[in-house]
Amino acid sequence: TAVPAVAMPDGSVLIDSWAIFDEALGPSKTGPEFRALLDERVAPLVRQRVYEILFRPDNKNVWDGLACHDRGLVFRFCWTLASGNLTEGMRKLFRTDDAAAMALCLERLDSALDELDAFVSDKTSEYLGGAAPSADDLALAAFLAP
Repeated sequence: TAVPAVAMPDGSVLIDSWAIFDEALGPSKTGPEFRALLDERVAPLVRQRVYEILFRPDNKNVWDGLACHDRGLVFRFCWTLASGNLTEGMRKLFRTDDAAAMALCLERLDSALDELDAFVSDKTSEYLGGAAPSADDLALAAFLAP
């Protein structure tokens, strides 16, 4: 995935999603543990699970549609030529054809989501950081949206 970057008016450059969020919405009120849980556990496991679903033969049209949406004829032609090798490489990297690896992924994802649920359940306010939505609320919504 691409790493976002934002050049600020003062000349500084923000090169991390969380830094950009914090600049726009204020610093996190949940602490580094919450963000680490999302970045280091939930995100990689969700990504692996989503790829397992996308790479199923029955979903080739979905995968191709995502890759080629709003792309020109040349890109679509190149995708047609290269997508098989790219997809196979990603299958190997994420072990999406390995039933044991995917079972472990789901087990770990369930555990991470249980930990996330415990973190969220401890909150007494409507939002993670208090009375107003924060970057952490937006990140959580992005991960868990259908």
